Amino acid sequence: MLFRSKAAGRMLDDGPLPDASFIYLRGTDDVQHGFWKFMEPEKFQGVTAKQAERFGKVIERYWQWTDQAVGKILSHFDDDTLVMVLSDHGGGPAVGKYKIITKEYLQLSGSHRNTGILIMHGPGVKVGAKIDDASVYDITPTLLAYLGLPVADDMDGRILKEAFLPGIA
Repeated sequence: MLFRSKAAGRMLDDGPLPDASFIYLRGTDDVQHGFWKFMEPEKFQGVTAKQAERFGKVIERYWQWTDQAVGKILSHFDDDTLVMVLSDHGGGPAVGKYKIITKEYLQLSGSHRNTGILIMHGPGVKVGAKIDDASVYDITPTLLAYLGLPVADDMDGRILKEAFLPGIA
């Protein structure tokens, strides 16, 4: 993530600002897969108190670091810019119906969830909008509609009209 966030910052520092930027920060996924068992040791076997104390805050701290990196990127833009921050899935412990996966010597203790994060800010975005049943497939048609570009009839997903003020998308 460090390389990608620094590359994005460098691109934005050098200007001019592009019409659209897309930055993928994968590290949150990897950290959650590897360290969930230390954050919720009671849900897993074999996690010692010492391990939980040492590694239990890794995910939280990584998210804080990611938040700071995203904040630096967003500082390049003003309120007249549409910003979308999203995840391709949510996360949780790999217990119950979610099988714990062992890859070589590493036990992956975090697992994907169908829920995720979508944060939007900018002109025409409805503050506090409630969006139900959204999918990652909705992002592209929503962005196209917001930009006034055509959305193909056979495109997966829908336009998240409820995220915008009337007449925007």
